[in-house]
Amino acid sequence: HERQPRAGGLHQVDPDGETSRFLARKLQLIGLYFKQWGLVDEAANMYETGLRLRPDDAQLRTTYGSLLLSQGYLQQALLQFTMAYDDNPVNPVINKKLGIVMLHSENAARAAYFFKRALSFGGADGDLYLLLGETYVRLGRFPEAKDALRAALALYDEPTTAHSTREHRHVERTWARTNLHYLEQGAIKDFIPLAHIQGTTR
Repeated sequence: HERQPRAGGLHQVDPDGETSRFLARKLQLIGLYFKQWGLVDEAANMYETGLRLRPDDAQLRTTYGSLLLSQGYLQQALLQFTMAYDDNPVNPVINKKLGIVMLHSENAARAAYFFKRALSFGGADGDLYLLLGETYVRLGRFPEAKDALRAALALYDEPTTAHSTREHRHVERTWARTNLHYLEQGAIKDFIPLAHIQGTTR
């Protein structure tokens, strides 16, 4: 199934000026607010309107793609991320998002390619290493999978003051430790997919 963009909204105005850039950013913020409250259609409408104003806005396009991905619209998310990538191929977030789509699409080789690009452009975080670890497991590259999970654990062990971040890290750290144990014991069949952890492939 595909999401159908709503008709209407603002027409493309002043695409290279400060006004359109300012309005697109405000629409993005409003869309994020709607998404936070579970108003997905309203959020999508804000992003689509912003992109009519600023079709070259890679950040806004990535945000819209992330919304589509969260709703299971893989092909439409891929389109948004690909267009954002064309505008900013060295952005680690865009590369990570493309990797996630590839992982969902059972294309582990391409997923690994984009995850490694995200790392090379400064996007190292625990979640990215978890994704890379699962990708390597799917590719049968178990030593590299273990290295990725160890890297994730090292990053999750760094101190933080945010309560929500600590809770998130506890879940991900447990997943990484459990699966690292399975890999070290050769119990590949017991490996737990990331899809079993809510929110990790956002």
